[in-house]
Parts: sequence; structure tokens; C-alpha cells
Amino acid sequence: MYFTYFLTRLIFLASIRTCACTIFQMDNSYPFISIGGTPIQWHSGAAAQWALSSLLVRIHPRGVVFKNQRWHLRDFSHLGWTAESCIPSAHGLCQTTHSVFFPSSQLPEINEEQSGDCASAKTSRVITNASRYDFSSCDILDQRLDFVYCKDIMRYSKTSLPTWIYWTLCVLVVFLVRCLSRYILSSLASPHQPTEQPPNPWVSLAAAAMCVILVVSGGDAMYITYEDLIFYWFTVFYVCTYGCIFAGVRVYKSLSQSAVHDPPFYNLLAGVLQLVSTRLYAGAETPYNPPLIFIIAVRTLVKSRRGAHFIRGVTLLLDACMLALMCILGFGPSHYYLVALFSAAATWGDFLD
Repeated sequence: MYFTYFLTRLIFLASIRTCACTIFQMDNSYPFISIGGTPIQWHSGAAAQWALSSLLVRIHPRGVVFKNQRWHLRDFSHLGWTAESCIPSAHGLCQTTHSVFFPSSQLPEINEEQSGDCASAKTSRVITNASRYDFSSCDILDQRLDFVYCKDIMRYSKTSLPTWIYWTLCVLVVFLVRCLSRYILSSLASPHQPTEQPPNPWVSLAAAAMCVILVVSGGDAMYITYEDLIFYWFTVFYVCTYGCIFAGVRVYKSLSQSAVHDPPFYNLLAGVLQLVSTRLYAGAETPYNPPLIFIIAVRTLVKSRRGAHFIRGVTLLLDACMLALMCILGFGPSHYYLVALFSAAATWGDFLD
């Protein structure tokens, strides 16, 4: 009981100094970068205040991201990003000697020889014979380019997943979510009711391993800050550790013929879902973090109330580190929402226990 109280307070106090970034979902519209139906005015208003008070501005297919000033930018020299000197502009986010990046009001202009770069039939761009190419929303939505603007330098690269990997991950994630729901239903069933049969553990482990392999195979060049990089690799470590623990218990059980219960899959599946969402959003913060925090918090609180055990103690430490990183780096809303989130987790843990 005292450990539960201490662990909850530790995570809560760590989250008080949350320094996560802010992400805004982008509209599927042309030619301007729009949020909520309104084109972003980069040189005035809220957008200018966000840009001036942030470490960087990132525009990628999943949204517009403003990173906190306290985060640390990675060295891009070996990451494969294209860099251009780009000064602030009254016409868009910034401008070079030959183009404007993301105009705010005037229609973007492009050279007639480059008109086919975007696949959409109507991009609302102006064709010109001048040597000019103004980047607009079609470069994000159609070409799936990723842009990072920091300290008068615009960097861009294609960081999206290959199509076949994206759809394979979608199928695997749907399967793993179904596995997670079946585990939850089986744990809630009463002794007098027919229980939901949990999925085959080796099939679930194979699906989780395939997700990790597909995500890790793309490298880590899309994570532009050291905080995002740390979060990503710790999530990989978290998932691999739980996978090894499960496989080790199964092997020990088969060799010793002991009546050892398999460790639950909750944390492993939650970790895989966190890893996939982190890759899709190329950063620590994603819209899926609150429910994943809830799942891991429930498991942490339930395990902390049970008897002392070496493996349980190791996994509790691992869960505490994961929760702290998710709250500090991956939770964008006000930290006061974490109070409600952990209170709900504690209540649900009481119900399960």
C-alpha cells in the first residue's frame, strides 16, 4: 500500500513539470496549411506567438507540431534531411531566394516544369515560368514530406512509412487491440459465467515482434529531438523486455514442468501500441497516449499491491519509468488532466483487485 502511494505521487510530481510539445491536427485542404478550416497566418496572431516561443515548428502529414524550448534538437548532418536557409517572411512561414514555404494568404507559385509533383487534380497553385516553387499543403498531403523549421533553417525529408509497412502495421495493430480486449474480458468474467478465451500467446507474441521489427527497420532519423529519440528507444526496450520475460517464463514452464502462470500481455500489447503510434506521429506525443497511460497505470497499481517478487519488482520499475516518460514527454494537455487519469486508474485497479 505504501509503495502504491509513493509510486503514484512520484509519477504525479514528475508530470507537474511536463514539457511535452503541442500538436495540432491539420485539415485535408489546399493550398494553405489550415487548422479547423482557417489557414494559418504564420506572421501574426497565435501562430506567430507559438512559433516564437517554441524550439521549432514541424509540419508533417499527422499535424503541425510546436516543440518546447527546453527540448534539444538533434544533429541533422547525418540524418538525410535536406536543409535550406530560410528567413522569416510576411507571406508565409519563411522564404528563400526563390520560394516561399507555406504561404499564408497569397496562392503558392510553382514553375510549370514542376507542376506534376503533387498528385491531386486541384491544388490551387499558380503556374509560372519563373524559377520558383512555393511549398504548400499538397507537399504534405500528397508527397508526404516532413518539414522542420528551426533557427532560420528549413529542413525537409520524406519520413512516412512505406505503404506496405503502413497497412501491415494497421492489420497487426487491429489484431493486437482485439487480443487486449479479450484479455480484459477474460479478467472481468466471474467464476459463474463463461469466460472469454484469451488469444494464443505465441501468436500474440509473434504479432508484437513483427510490429517491432517493421518499426525499427525504418531507423530513427524521423525523431528530430533527443527527447523523442530517448522516448522511442526506451519504448523499444520496454516492449523487448516484456517479450523476453514472457518467452522466458514459457520456456522455463515447459522445461521444468512447473505450474507457473504466464505473465499477462497487457503491458506488452500497450507498449507495442505506443511504439507504433510514436512512429506514425514521429514523436513522443500522440493522441493515443492518454488511454495507453491509463492501461499501464492500472497494471502498475494492481501489481504493486501484490506480494513481493523479483520479476514483479523489475517490471514495476520498468512500468514506473515508462509512465514517467509518457507523462513528461508524451502528454500534451494540461498536467491537471493527469490527476483525473491516475484517479480513474486507481479506481479501476481497486475494482480488478
